Amino acid sequence: MTFHDGRPFTSKDVEASIKTWADPKWTVQFQRTAAAVTGFDTSDEHAITLTFAHPLSNVFDLLDTLPIIDSGSLEQVRAGKAFVGTGPFTFEGWAPGSKITLKRNEKYWGDKAHLDGIDVEIIPDPQAQVSQAPLGPGST
Repeated sequence: MTFHDGRPFTSKDVEASIKTWADPKWTVQFQRTAAAVTGFDTSDEHAITLTFAHPLSNVFDLLDTLPIIDSGSLEQVRAGKAFVGTGPFTFEGWAPGSKITLKRNEKYWGDKAHLDGIDVEIIPDPQAQVSQAPLGPGST
């Protein structure tokens, strides 16, 4: 498996990502669980063994949702300029408070996405959110 830029994905990237998300300057969503990971054995580049500070019942939630990103692009992620991952879509652009644009990753290692891309429109105003909400089935 490789990152969007072609660099091989390794266990060191998993370690760097968990350590990054454990830092409260990034996001509170993952911070407490990621911070409970205290040890990383990355002696095999294709496997990682984690050690925990205490029993961690939600570790699978962390591993299921935590973005693993290229450690060399962390500052670009922070600035909203790039997101180098391994998924079926690549980061194309971000307009703060307005839009995020993703494009299908033609080199994706799994099944190809059935969409050419995704545009995520950000609507910060609650009144505008209500007016943009789709109506339910049978509504006009």
